[in-house]
Amino acid sequence: MSGPPGSVRAAVGLWSALAAFLLVQTAFSWADRDALRRRLVEAGAAAPDRAEAAALDLLLLNTGLAVVFAAGYALAGVLIRGRRPWARIGVCVLLVVQVVTVLGSRSFAAADLIVLVLGGAAAWCSWTTSSTEWVTGEHE
Repeated sequence: MSGPPGSVRAAVGLWSALAAFLLVQTAFSWADRDALRRRLVEAGAAAPDRAEAAALDLLLLNTGLAVVFAAGYALAGVLIRGRRPWARIGVCVLLVVQVVTVLGSRSFAAADLIVLVLGGAAAWCSWTTSSTEWVTGEHE
């Protein structure tokens, strides 16, 4: 039995990198909690006495979403490597949900561009001809 083609290895690596990036980005968000609190007050999104609670709420929501997306991307990489064709559909749906979430927030940052590039590249690698042939081919 031969190993997966380079496109599958690249897809798994890119999905894993996306998962890791989301978790690192979340850790940096927590480290920058005071700046978030100040930005909320400056933007008028929270009163000074409510800014700490609002910042905590946003960080908890962001952390929850990041963990769910990261777990989904990491699991999909394992399943694709395990030759589960449906995992490619599931992970692409997950990516679309994340993109819609980002676009729906009407707040686009450089980190969002990194997510789009990593996710787009991973999806592309997941669906190349060589990946499709390997994932859907005869299982030994």
